[in-house]
Amino acid sequence: MKIFNLKLYNLIPIILQRFSKFWVTFLVKRNKPKLLAKIFALSLYEYSRVEKKKNIKIFNVIFLNKSIFYDDIKQGLVPQNLFNLYYVERNFFKLIVNHFLPYTVVDNSYKSEKNEMKLAKKKISNFLSVFIDHLDNYFKVDGVLTGNIVYWAEQELAECLDKKNISFIACQKESIQAPELYKEIINVRTKGNEPFKGTAVLTYNKKTAVQLVKGKMVDQKKIHIVGMPRLDSYHRLRMSNNTKRRKKRILCLLISLVSQLPCLIYPFTDKRRWSDIANLTHKSLFEFAHKNPNIEIVIKYKPSDRWQIDIIYKKFKDRIPPNVRITMTESLLSLMENSDVVVGHNSSAMFEAIACGKKCIVPHYAEALRKEFKGRLIDFKNAVVMVSSPDELKLKLTQCLNEKMNKILSNSKLLLLDEWVGNADGLSGKRMANKIFDIIEQKTN
Repeated sequence: MKIFNLKLYNLIPIILQRFSKFWVTFLVKRNKPKLLAKIFALSLYEYSRVEKKKNIKIFNVIFLNKSIFYDDIKQGLVPQNLFNLYYVERNFFKLIVNHFLPYTVVDNSYKSEKNEMKLAKKKISNFLSVFIDHLDNYFKVDGVLTGNIVYWAEQELAECLDKKNISFIACQKESIQAPELYKEIINVRTKGNEPFKGTAVLTYNKKTAVQLVKGKMVDQKKIHIVGMPRLDSYHRLRMSNNTKRRKKRILCLLISLVSQLPCLIYPFTDKRRWSDIANLTHKSLFEFAHKNPNIEIVIKYKPSDRWQIDIIYKKFKDRIPPNVRITMTESLLSLMENSDVVVGHNSSAMFEAIACGKKCIVPHYAEALRKEFKGRLIDFKNAVVMVSSPDELKLKLTQCLNEKMNKILSNSKLLLLDEWVGNADGLSGKRMANKIFDIIEQKTN
């Protein structure tokens, strides 16, 4: 039964997850792992259930929800129909772990030789071990998926699950880095992150696999390259016959102030920002929209960039015309489907735009030309149109809006997609699902 497109049996999980801060904190403080396991089982949101199949095992898999990772699950894993999928908010395990930690940590400072930290980690492991043992009485879990290997609140969880023959698999979504950030992450992994204690790691590309090994994070035998699963939907979208007539639209992927910069891993020591290129680009788009009222411009941003939207509204105030829309909640896939041109800078979503066959424009001025930003740009090569000024941006927008979309990608674009996101064929979801199935099956036998 559904009410407002909501499955009725998911109503209790939604309520429990909404108020998890209260009951999780209460039960952890009172050392009640058994009761916590029982309520946790009730709080699992059933996201997708396998249609009945003969002569094939069906595994119950929990994924720890995170925005981009959610898209990989929805667009890549669900269509394969191999698992009963349940999700829980990542905050659940943060609440458990936080109770035992002697001080505040972040992903890149969880590694520690301090005795108080070692003792805290041991207490976390003991609590989680009892929790997992009791969970088996209420819910049979075969595997747990997460979106990154370094989340501090999941390190002891990964080890506990793996020791109990429950697969903990990290689907490493942080796989696209400009050259300088790539090297910095290797350094910070070596110094600030403990080696991955889970079962396996899936990555988008070979670059990330090499980085994880160099950073001494994962044994090479545990790494499997499957590509970016959510890109499958964009390949299908490119090949579909969408002939629906609509208003011309430009999609702008918010020009992030911090993309590929050191502040992502050293937040208090580096002051570099993409301020000028962001301001000039957004200003140019507003001016273009003002002169072309029949063309819609949509600016898409991520939840973590909400603070930057506040800056844009404050800076431009009444200069944002009515045919400009700024959104966080609309899916990138639906926005991409109904757009003619995509503008972006250092955004991994540009690879989705390329796979979708859209005309892509990348601003290349201001900080992009400065020495101190060298090595901070993702190289999209000739798959995009580079513009050297805000005026050229407006000119290219007009030109690209009048060009037809290509359903067949050039060899150079296919090579680019293979290099960066490991998905030139639209089959990463299948590779991801099959690999997860094999890992869980091997673990449970």
